[in-house]
Amino acid sequence: MAARARWFAVAFAVGTVACEAILVEPAVIEHDLRFSVGSLSEDALARIAPLLDRVVLSIAHGDQVWDTVLPLRNEGGQMSARMSLPPLSGSGPIVLDAELWTYYTGVFEGTIHIPAGYGIRTVTTIPMTPIVVGISIPPSVPIFTGLGQSVTLESAVVVATGDTLHGALVVWRSTDPTIVGIVDGNRAVPRSNGNARLGASYGDFVRIISATVRQEAGRLTGVAPADTVITVGDTFRLRPLGVDVTGYPLLPGTALQWNGSGPLTVDDQGWVTGYAVGSGLIYVSSGQDRHTALVSVEPR
Repeated sequence: MAARARWFAVAFAVGTVACEAILVEPAVIEHDLRFSVGSLSEDALARIAPLLDRVVLSIAHGDQVWDTVLPLRNEGGQMSARMSLPPLSGSGPIVLDAELWTYYTGVFEGTIHIPAGYGIRTVTTIPMTPIVVGISIPPSVPIFTGLGQSVTLESAVVVATGDTLHGALVVWRSTDPTIVGIVDGNRAVPRSNGNARLGASYGDFVRIISATVRQEAGRLTGVAPADTVITVGDTFRLRPLGVDVTGYPLLPGTALQWNGSGPLTVDDQGWVTGYAVGSGLIYVSSGQDRHTALVSVEPR
């Protein structure tokens, strides 16, 4: 079978893309590609368009795959390039993956399926999307001091031009929703004292930040249990009573001052351990509020 050559003219104007296949002679088809670039501001598009100088193509037809790089010509604000394809056998469309490049990086990408038959005239709009390079989030770490607080998590999808992608939906998730939950898509709400990791994802890109919940007492009214008996070596946790700075009930892990006497140790989370037979007091305080719990330690 004699070799058959096909020619494409590739042209685009920012904001409009159509592909036109014109039969110019047997075994030759000319394609005119125009690219519709969205999801960026008009200013960003106007800034980057003059910098585009080539199209990087990956072409597939059946089990044949090859790559090529074509220079783009700018004529009257419209860029174009010509491409010849080797002889093709078999049916099915030609799959053309295109990237539009500046002198140093690809900035837009898109895919088109072109009918492989001869004598076919095809007009196609090719949507080109900016190439995503990452997610931007503020460096600050959310710290909650009351369960009535919440934080709106800001994020932006960054593309190769350095601009942000309009309308991009970043998905936020919490590694421990019992400590910090995500509601309304991007609002973090504290639910208990502790630490959780919050992840922002878009496609294959993920960014992680940490969030801390440590209630501060608005009013400390007591501690529970106020009188308890344990055996030597036992550990248990005292629970503060009162409300935090937003009026929500205090939970274990609230930021308080803990001290002990007698055969007892207590940490800053209210965990008490009896290390010898006897009894002692655990003191818990916040500002002017101070309360005690009696703990008796019996032999095993």
